[in-house]
Amino acid sequence: EFRRVLFRSVIGKYGEERTVTVFVTNKQGKALTSEAMTDIENWLKEFREINFLVYVREASYNEVRVTATVHCLPGYTEASVVASVKTAIENYLSPETWGNKGQGGSESTWLNATQGYNVVRYNALVGVIEAVSGVQYVPSGSAGLAIGLEEAVGSKVADLTLAGPAPLPECKAAEVKVTAV
Repeated sequence: EFRRVLFRSVIGKYGEERTVTVFVTNKQGKALTSEAMTDIENWLKEFREINFLVYVREASYNEVRVTATVHCLPGYTEASVVASVKTAIENYLSPETWGNKGQGGSESTWLNATQGYNVVRYNALVGVIEAVSGVQYVPSGSAGLAIGLEEAVGSKVADLTLAGPAPLPECKAAEVKVTAV
């Protein structure tokens, strides 16, 4: 939903070409239809400065695959802990919340690649897993956590750089494998 604002005058230089590209998603972090993107682009063009070029593009999606092993605390059901860890990983790598420091609501603060949100931090993912109730620890190295993109399935034990302009992680449930030891 957009609120229309009318500009009464144009202030600034003429004949100086400037450009802005806006990368958009829907509220769930998924790609918009081409019609919706065209509508947004046309709406933005109505309010641009003279000679200002406006483009609307979709974000770049990177399929992240994760293999994790956790050691459960005594008194917890392994299957329950594994399911909770899987959900925590999927939520962390969701394009809906990726880069949202406030995690929704009116306090949302979106961060982008210039603030480091073009990288899936290996240690941050370990932290997400270890924050799940019932997890004692993640074994070190690839025995505990391995991440990768579609072409390098679960091969990295280091930070994972996402590709493309306005990169977002995309995590399919079938590509998150969690086991307990």
